Amino acid sequence: MVLVNPYDGFSKVFDQVVSKVKYDQWEEWVRLVWLKHNLNPQSLLDLACGTGNNSIRFAKSGLEVFGVDCSSLMLNEARKKNSERRYNLLFLESSFLNFNLPKKVDTAICLDFSTNYLLCAEDFVLFLSRVYDSLNHGGIFIFDFKPTKMFKKKEKHLLKDDFTYDWACDINNFPFVDIKIKVALKNGEVFEENHRERGYTIEEMNSIVAQSKFKLLEVYDNCKLIEDYSSGEHVLIQFVLKKE
Repeated sequence: MVLVNPYDGFSKVFDQVVSKVKYDQWEEWVRLVWLKHNLNPQSLLDLACGTGNNSIRFAKSGLEVFGVDCSSLMLNEARKKNSERRYNLLFLESSFLNFNLPKKVDTAICLDFSTNYLLCAEDFVLFLSRVYDSLNHGGIFIFDFKPTKMFKKKEKHLLKDDFTYDWACDINNFPFVDIKIKVALKNGEVFEENHRERGYTIEEMNSIVAQSKFKLLEVYDNCKLIEDYSSGEHVLIQFVLKKE
């Protein structure tokens, strides 16, 4: 068994593991948010783009897309999907806090709980500053995060013909969450990864956004507008911000 950096082993099976993720519904919802706020973007930044599942979808419609991710192996998988260069799409290897784009963009997204990898408010504020500086005036940034209450101690096991996937979540250091991923390939290779994430409440995120230059437009829970933050068990929180 080989201990590797986060997503280095996972990249080999990522698309099969997330095959049931509703990327098409996310794209539809993002476009509805743009429409609601009278934004007709021509360029998009996809942060933590992974294997490019969101990037490719938006690029197919003619958008110029920049996909940023810190894992070179995840980006290798993403580039394979655009090997014929049919789309106006550029993938860049960088972290949340250090990325640089060739030009400013009209809109940005960071989906699928990726911001939970930001472990402190200070880093989150810096991240928002980087995104803000990457947007044209009037640009909209949409990001999601898993709320604190959704992190629970549990395990998952997935058995496929050519690999097995094990996932375990430890909450002993709450609100920090330690996740262990093990990927065993049919050829005998076994990879293990250690991930650390952090849960946030809506109130904490409101405080973080208030320290940025962004204007908070709306908050959603799994694509449904939230009117009362205190009611109900929130599943997937989505913030919509604007650069004015």
